[in-house]
Amino acid sequence: MLYKFDNNKLTLIKEQPFKLEKDLEEVVNNHLQELTGLQLIEAYSRIDNYIFDALAYNKETNSFVIIEYKKVRCDHLVDQGFAYLGTMLKRKAEFVLKYNNINNKNKTINDFDWSQSRVVFISPAFSNYQLDANTYIKMPFDLYSIKKYDNILSFEKIEDKKSSKIDFVNSNIISEENAVMKEIKVYTEEDHFKYGNENTKTLYETIKSRMFEWGDFSIDPKKVYIAFKGKTNIIDIQFHSNYLTLWINIRKGELKDANNFMEDCSTVGHHGNGDYKCNLKNDENIDYLMSLIKQSWNKNK
Repeated sequence: MLYKFDNNKLTLIKEQPFKLEKDLEEVVNNHLQELTGLQLIEAYSRIDNYIFDALAYNKETNSFVIIEYKKVRCDHLVDQGFAYLGTMLKRKAEFVLKYNNINNKNKTINDFDWSQSRVVFISPAFSNYQLDANTYIKMPFDLYSIKKYDNILSFEKIEDKKSSKIDFVNSNIISEENAVMKEIKVYTEEDHFKYGNENTKTLYETIKSRMFEWGDFSIDPKKVYIAFKGKTNIIDIQFHSNYLTLWINIRKGELKDANNFMEDCSTVGHHGNGDYKCNLKNDENIDYLMSLIKQSWNKNK
């Protein structure tokens, strides 16, 4: 619940539900990049026998995202999500064509990372089953809660802690879901730990715990790196056999680095976000590194 606090008095700010689902869609589609970081490709996108509420592109993962809006709680999101992803994997060329038409590009199917495809559900309410499923099973879905209060909009991702110990092979799933999960991967921190050693994991956990002292943020494992996110990426960390590569999401010329600890990577291709990176083998300069990360925290949290 939201309250207005004025002169030591609390006044409840009442939720004003969206009258129509299209009202919800228009608000988010018009500000999709700002709210989610995704590029809107097409609203009401028809492919095969489905009409998706919206089709988007995730530049960070180089993959497509299907967006489904729900004005009221729906108890069939899991089935719907797998059906949508199944259609995507069967009709890849049509998704690429829509992307090329919007962006005036000439990309092919092989230019995209289909393993990181996702379905995003945006709704004022989700059932306990959906929340539990999204938390404990490695599903390729993201849930966003949206609520409207007069001239205030609440929009937040429902964070999950997907377990790497639960696999769809042990679940009672239909063939469509099996086919989807053979091609689509939901990454966890543990997936990245296997590329490093105990030292790199300790360095990673040190950075993470130090950042949690500043406040909450989300951890979003991708294919190549693990993203620490506020409103956007703060830092990205990639595991190697005996060191970490860390990118700080600040543009060239904006980082105050008196010791020249970070390397300028603005003119070369790189996986992480931002124009600065370093390779970290030990915690010798961890205090100074945290002071650099704090600059990105203040900017991107």
